[in-house]
Formats: sequence, C-alpha cells, structure tokens
Amino acid sequence: MAANQAASPENPGPGAAFERQQRTEAAAGREEWSAQEAPAALGKLDAKRERAADALESGAAFLHDKAEALPGGQKAVRLVHNAADKMESAAAYLREHGMGDILADAKELVHKHPGRSLAVAAVAGFLAGRVLRRE
Repeated sequence: MAANQAASPENPGPGAAFERQQRTEAAAGREEWSAQEAPAALGKLDAKRERAADALESGAAFLHDKAEALPGGQKAVRLVHNAADKMESAAAYLREHGMGDILADAKELVHKHPGRSLAVAAVAGFLAGRVLRRE
C-alpha cells in the first residue's frame, strides 16, 4: 500500500495483521490461564466457602436476636427477620454447592438480570471493602 493511501476494509494496511496476531495471542493466554490457574483459584475459593457460610449464619443469628429491640414496630422486626432468613438460606446454599456450581448459577443470573447484578456487585464490593479495611 502506498504511503498516501488510507486503510480501508478492502485494504486494511500493515497494522491489521499485527492487531489480529495480538488478539490471537491474548485469546491463547486466556485459554492457558483457564486450563492452569482456574482449578487452583476455584480450590482457594472453595476453601473459603465454609468461612463465608459461618459468617452469614452468625450475622443471621445476631439479627434474629436483636430484631425485637429495634425501633420501627412490627414491620421493621418482620423485615429484619426476613433478611436474617435470607442470610441463612445463602449460608445453606454455600454449604451445599461447590464453587463451580455457584459460578455457573451466578453467570446465569447475570445473563437474566444484568441491571440487578450490577447493583448487587456494587453493594458487595462496598461491603467487601469495608470488611477488608477492618482486618
């Protein structure tokens, strides 16, 4: 291609081959990480599952214990008990499912409800940041 010709879809220019090669190498790198690192990462997450379930159950027990003393009447008490029940359900789910199942379920939920998933991720990130800052 001459120096004064612009790149076009019909004549992509010398940079196109380089970009194609970069994309191919990046994809190969992701596949390599997937094959080598993913099982180890899942194993580490799996080990923390029980700790997370314990924390959820502990938080739920705390909420159940303190619900009656909260201001706001029976409606507030009912909401707190419902939240604690959901935490107990989440703890049971963590104990009953491996990380592979959890990730597959999460992926399915994100595809069904992308907006909600983004909001939940933001809240979870905020809470994780607060917890990690304390430790």
